[in-house]
Amino acid sequence: MDDKAKIERLLQEQSDLLAEKGYTVTNLQSPNLDGQLMSELKEKLMKLYYPPAGETGIKSMQVGITGLFKSKRDVVDFKLNFLFDTAKKALQLTSVEAHHKERWKIQVFFHPKNCPTPKEMYDLVRPKARKPKPRIISEDSTLKKGQSI
Repeated sequence: MDDKAKIERLLQEQSDLLAEKGYTVTNLQSPNLDGQLMSELKEKLMKLYYPPAGETGIKSMQVGITGLFKSKRDVVDFKLNFLFDTAKKALQLTSVEAHHKERWKIQVFFHPKNCPTPKEMYDLVRPKARKPKPRIISEDSTLKKGQSI
C-alpha cells in the first residue's frame, strides 16, 4: 500500500470512530464548517507522516471542534488528542478534553473505542444544579434551650 492510501485509510478510520462517538458537526450543532475537523487532522497528520530526518518516534497532535448544548446556550470546545507513531505509521485517539466557560475536564483512555461521547463530556463540565440551602425564616427567642412547645 502506498503512502497516500495509508494516509487515507488512517483518516477514514478516525473519521468513522469520531462519527460513531458523535463528534460531528451535525450531532454537535457545531458552528464549525462540515469537514473542517478532518481537514485539520489531515493537515497535521501530513506534517508528522513525513518527519524531517532524525525526528521519528511518537508524536502528538490536537484538533478541535465546538459543540452547542441546551438549545445552543452552552458552548463546549472539544480538543481531540492523537498520537502518531512515525515508525509504525499508526494513528490513535488517546484523549478528549472538554472546555466550558471556566471548567474543563480531560478523559484519557487506552483504547479509542472507550472514547466518551460529547454528551458524556458535557455532563462532566456543565454546571450542576444547586440545591438551595434551607433558610431559617425566624427563630423563636421565647423558648429556652431544651424546652419544647
